[in-house]
Amino acid sequence: MAPAGSFLRLPGHEVRLAEAQEALWRQIAPARGGEARFRPPRVRDLAGLLGEPEPAVRRLLKLVGRRGEVDEVAHDHFFLRDTVAAMAAIARELSGPDRLFTAAQFRDRVENGRKVAIQILDFFDRHGVTLRRGDLRRANPHRLDLFGPPG
Repeated sequence: MAPAGSFLRLPGHEVRLAEAQEALWRQIAPARGGEARFRPPRVRDLAGLLGEPEPAVRRLLKLVGRRGEVDEVAHDHFFLRDTVAAMAAIARELSGPDRLFTAAQFRDRVENGRKVAIQILDFFDRHGVTLRRGDLRRANPHRLDLFGPPG
């Protein structure tokens, strides 16, 4: 078994997309990076922009997630793997030695809304990247590399 982000896969196994799916992914990928990387559009918004059915866009993003290129942080909130790694690095920076941080501090660093910041932090909590104590969190140094180094 070979690690692929938070998944394990058999050596030599790879998820392949159909030609039409690859073309759609090439349209979607730029909307996940750049200045909006911490605020990528949700599935329904992407589907509307591209004129594609919402289930098809969702299925594609889940397949791309199996390839290790995106992570579904919350329902219909997909972030590029490099962005998730960058957000884990932000949690590490906010945590510092013997320091706890709040969701508001994280929200301000990723320049996103409170709801999405909480969803990101809950995702990190589930994977052990952050450890929560009440309303405070700290980075878990033993799990910070789960999503790879920031790109």
